[in-house]
Amino acid sequence: MNNSSVVEAKFIRGKIKSKSTTLWISTDNFKKESIQNKFHFDENEKPIICYFKNSSYWWLLTNMLLAIYNNDKITNYKLVDIERVELNNLFDGTIDKKEYSNLDLYIGNQHIQLGLEKGTWPIIYNIFKFIIRSPSDAGM
Repeated sequence: MNNSSVVEAKFIRGKIKSKSTTLWISTDNFKKESIQNKFHFDENEKPIICYFKNSSYWWLLTNMLLAIYNNDKITNYKLVDIERVELNNLFDGTIDKKEYSNLDLYIGNQHIQLGLEKGTWPIIYNIFKFIIRSPSDAGM
């Protein structure tokens, strides 16, 4: 099973109207070059989705990991290590669902707050739920 294509299909079916969150194959060349200047793909690694807020903050989901670039520092998280995903504060009534722009990922004791483009949280949340539920030996 090729989970990368499943993730791409989930993203497409989500029909989100986004400018900064795109499938890698649809990402414009300027953004791709900016990311590739900071991140180098391993052999057999396939980029799937990227969020490019600006040149100081972006993230890239590949078939192997989540790479987050924030203020000249890139941090990689293996997908198999992500234990859970949550939408902290979304349903407590303090934040408008249309304005929500974070996803909370957990790896062991580590909490990662992933910045999102407004309006994309439902599909990105579902993609990470799928990744977490997928058998780690199947690969993406």
